[in-house]
Amino acid sequence: MQALMLFLKGLLMGTADIVPGVSGGTIAFITGIYERLINGLKDIIDALRTFKLKKIDWAFFVPLGVGVLVALGIGSHVIPGLITAYPSPVYSFFVGLILASAIVVYRHIKTHTLHGFIFGFIGLLLGVGITLLPEQVTTPSLWFIFLLGMIAICAMLLPGISGSYVLVMFGQYEFILTAVKEMNLLYVVTFILGIGVGVLSFARVVSYLLKKHHDYTFFTLTGLMLGALLGPVQIAMDTQHVHGPLLIAAAGFLLVFAVEHIAKKK
Repeated sequence: MQALMLFLKGLLMGTADIVPGVSGGTIAFITGIYERLINGLKDIIDALRTFKLKKIDWAFFVPLGVGVLVALGIGSHVIPGLITAYPSPVYSFFVGLILASAIVVYRHIKTHTLHGFIFGFIGLLLGVGITLLPEQVTTPSLWFIFLLGMIAICAMLLPGISGSYVLVMFGQYEFILTAVKEMNLLYVVTFILGIGVGVLSFARVVSYLLKKHHDYTFFTLTGLMLGALLGPVQIAMDTQHVHGPLLIAAAGFLLVFAVEHIAKKK
């Protein structure tokens, strides 16, 4: 039964990370497995360094990982087609998810200080700056895909910003999903390698930031999410009918708080 529950939580995490909005880290946080996830990742790092694989929490990571992979596999086949056929409605939904997630992250800030708001403003400028970066060519370089994998997994580990939102910010969301769907192994393997290096490099950093600089980290994440909304908003509003995108965005917005409410009841 525990394995089944972990599999279902993995499905939720994978779904969250493939849809720009709520992060897999947030799902882990509200379903009560976040601490075990972060500590387990640190144990994996130690196990790989000492070649003591028994230290790895296999009973946790195997069902959780399978659930994540199943969700990613299904999502990579469904979402690219929806984006191609209905870009404005899909990104409108993303906007609602992201905006609500930014509010959820902001509500986890314990102490509101001037320094904290400065960090939030820096995050806002960074998000806008990333959105305004020149778009990459249709076929991005492998080093860039590797770097995106590293950044995306770091985002996944943090409650708030999702790994897929990082791909949206850098204009590579559709490309990565299409690569997974078409099993373009060169790009898929490069991206996975980036994820692996990111986990090994930043799991301890993420744990440290959340323990020692919790509020500054969440201020920065909130600003980053709001600033980077510029890109999805532009796509969502690329239509003559404004009311439709607004209603769809509202649906995505309410969905985040509905999930949070259900999770708190459990």
